[in-house]
Amino acid sequence: MNPTRLRGFTPDEFERLCLELSQRVLGAASVVRRGGVTDPDQGIDIEATTASKSIGIQCKTGKVTVPILRDTLRALIRYPHRLDRFVLMCAQHPTPAAIDEFRHWSSKSETVAGPIPVVEIWDPDRIAAELASYPEIVRRLTEETRGAVFAVPQPRLASFVGRQTEFGVLDKLLGQSKPGQVATLIVGLGGVGKTSLAVEYAYRRRHSFPGGVFWINGQEDLVSQCARLALLNGVANSDEQEPAAARAFLNSLRQGPPSLVILDDLERPNLLHEPLVDGLSLAQCGCEILATSRFAGLVASGVSRLSLDTLSPEDTIHLFASVSDRPALVQDLTPDSQTARELCQALGYLPLAIQIAGSYLALHPEISIAAYLETLHIRGSAASVNESEAGALHFPSLREASVAVSLRLAYDSIRDEDAKKLFLILSLLPAEQRVTRDMLPFFFGGFGAAHDQASRSLAWLANSGLVHVEEPGVVQVHPLARSFGNSILSPSDKAQLVSTVADAARQSVAGLLAPEGDASLRQQAAPRVFLCYAGSDRQQVEQLFERLKVDGFEPWMDKKSLLAGQDWQLEIRRAIEGADFFLACISRRFRDRTYGHKEIKLALEVLDTMPEGTIYLVPLRLEDCPIEDRLASRHWVDLFAPSGYQMLLRALRSRQH
Repeated sequence: MNPTRLRGFTPDEFERLCLELSQRVLGAASVVRRGGVTDPDQGIDIEATTASKSIGIQCKTGKVTVPILRDTLRALIRYPHRLDRFVLMCAQHPTPAAIDEFRHWSSKSETVAGPIPVVEIWDPDRIAAELASYPEIVRRLTEETRGAVFAVPQPRLASFVGRQTEFGVLDKLLGQSKPGQVATLIVGLGGVGKTSLAVEYAYRRRHSFPGGVFWINGQEDLVSQCARLALLNGVANSDEQEPAAARAFLNSLRQGPPSLVILDDLERPNLLHEPLVDGLSLAQCGCEILATSRFAGLVASGVSRLSLDTLSPEDTIHLFASVSDRPALVQDLTPDSQTARELCQALGYLPLAIQIAGSYLALHPEISIAAYLETLHIRGSAASVNESEAGALHFPSLREASVAVSLRLAYDSIRDEDAKKLFLILSLLPAEQRVTRDMLPFFFGGFGAAHDQASRSLAWLANSGLVHVEEPGVVQVHPLARSFGNSILSPSDKAQLVSTVADAARQSVAGLLAPEGDASLRQQAAPRVFLCYAGSDRQQVEQLFERLKVDGFEPWMDKKSLLAGQDWQLEIRRAIEGADFFLACISRRFRDRTYGHKEIKLALEVLDTMPEGTIYLVPLRLEDCPIEDRLASRHWVDLFAPSGYQMLLRALRSRQH
């Protein structure tokens, strides 16, 4: 089997494949899938037991990066039973930094029940090699899932917790055959997790709908979306007109096996009854419809409602511990636990606010939870309020104020001015405006360094929790974050920002039309190059520093770039995160430089946020010496070779074209 074919499996299909593989290859006498409504997975998708050993398996279809791996391992800590072996099965190759992180964790792997003696990663090559002996597994899985379309563009949240009661209610509402029942509507406060719940429900229940699961955006034209879904469902051809294709899709829902349509961000429930084509409405299709809306007062005939409240205090602390990268918080005995619970209460147990605060603290591990909470108090929006005294009417304003401060802290934590500018630009765009990753460089001028500038800025925003990127590369700003971005700009600031964007767009278009030799329209900022080295190699690296400056680069070297009085650790981190390239200057003496290894680890984490295949981290050998394992997968340059420096320039200039 070709390993790349594993990417085509949905999470549920890949998990079923891994289940059968564990029976055949691991010799498991018993296998059980976890993660159901009454059985949260706790880091384990599959429990397998042999005659004498217990095996836990986690299945990953997406790209395993360091943050995703850490979420998985944090969940695994809470697994309540003893494990003799843990296997992470991956449909895509993990990033080098994630592999390095896994190796480091393997030496101290454990759950609350005790240490795990054996841990391993099965990458796509290993899985494909094992499947070669059992071709019937893939063949049977393909036959079982053929024809069931799963058109849900949003990914599952790795940090999703709780909502077990709500899943039970949805199962009951969507499963009943009540006359006149046409849809179930999830309503609740902005940021409470309505869309996340709908996404998680779709993934967990997809095999209950053999006719397929289809996602529709309530803010976009329904006919055009139905026409697109008709193509995915195979009931229309690409040359058919939109109305005809939409009619074919609606008829397939009415005549086919049970299916689920999710209508996200609905403003008018009566839209379900309005004719789309030929008098046919969604309500007449006979499929199950699950809708979400921010407007709690919406009513319509045949629509049942699920009012989604904030998370429970216990679920909130689990979410905060996961997002903030502080797993010990779930244990009541830790000193920070009570403070964390106070912070969650101050944030009104609102998932979005918890995720923003957790993302901020994950990016700033040096900041204590108490210091973050004190900041909320000082800014006047999270006064210490006893929930029983405050009453239900007080909490909405408290939530709104706390979210505003959390958004401000997330925004202020961004140390890249270009990223702040990009966030404000995205906030000014209409909510219905579709923005993709490929469009972002045009906000910066469109050429050369603008592409790297845009990628770096987007990584900052995604890490801060202010935006998220959906497949295929669509950049989404949460309504609360968008509102915050608008609120911090005065009318004159907005006018100036619009003018700046217009100038950048004109420059982009002019650059497209400019003659090849017109350098004035293709001028680029000097690429920033971080130099990581051992102190004993300082003289040789200083020579490299000067050569790079002469050749049009902006090198950064601690002994030359740091100013007196600066926090050197903070400045080094900023320089690595803001660099276009990271040069690891390796010699036999480098292995003894403790902080150099920390710099490489941070560079690998930065690399994880960049598009696959980006040249960023370049191992540069100063002499004939071994390369450590975590760098060995990257092609290195021998600076001591006659053509070594020219080879380095080729790599550094490859992203300028």
